Amino acid sequence: MGVFAINIAGQFKKKNGFGGKEYYYRTDLPVRVGSVVAIPTPRGNSPLLVTRTDVPAVEIDPEYLHCLTEVTELYPMTEADMDMLF
Repeated sequence: MGVFAINIAGQFKKKNGFGGKEYYYRTDLPVRVGSVVAIPTPRGNSPLLVTRTDVPAVEIDPEYLHCLTEVTELYPMTEADMDMLF
């Protein structure tokens, strides 16, 4: 993890777009609200829409703060994926 890692929050892709509960991750990628990052899962990478950046550590449950998954790549978006963002 890089020196400039930030906490981000995002929502996973559902059938009709991105939504649901926010999940927290760390990254040192240059992301902004609206970026889509790749989250590693047992079934391969899943897209996560970044809904907040620079999330203060006090907003994240201390039990999980030390073990946030690091996001290391953007998710490759298709035209159909882009249509689901709006």
